[in-house]
Amino acid sequence: MATFSLKATTVRKGGNIKPAVIADGSLQYNPLEDHKADDPKFIEDMVRNISQLDKECHEQIYLALRKTKPKKFFAANNIDTRFNINGLNDREKQLLKRTIQLCIEDMERKKIFDQFTGTHRQEIAKLDVKLQGDLDADMDVADRGPSEAEKIREMLQMNKS
Repeated sequence: MATFSLKATTVRKGGNIKPAVIADGSLQYNPLEDHKADDPKFIEDMVRNISQLDKECHEQIYLALRKTKPKKFFAANNIDTRFNINGLNDREKQLLKRTIQLCIEDMERKKIFDQFTGTHRQEIAKLDVKLQGDLDADMDVADRGPSEAEKIREMLQMNKS
């Protein structure tokens, strides 16, 4: 079960004090980071990260932004779908940043899972080969019939009776 870090914050912005809010800090919009949203490096990093994501993550980004932006905000053609990142407000940029972070973490988890799945398959294949070898050896003994010692014992038993 996931655990969330809860925190209470009071935000002062533009001289107005907003009431304290208890929320999941990892998923909530943080107005204290508004100053970063217009930073060119911040935008550059997001664009670079988006290009490294897979198709599934691109779809998640589209769905997240589509909740707040009309369909005409996106330009779609046969190759890709584009949008102007500068057309997003600060809240949407933070949402985009968080969605990108979640996608990167998910891709890393998938990579680790795939790595261990491959290792698991290799180990299972090794065990199959070993067990098949042991089984073949047992079958050879069974196919040969009784050993000479067993035949002699059986003859002696028959003679006694």
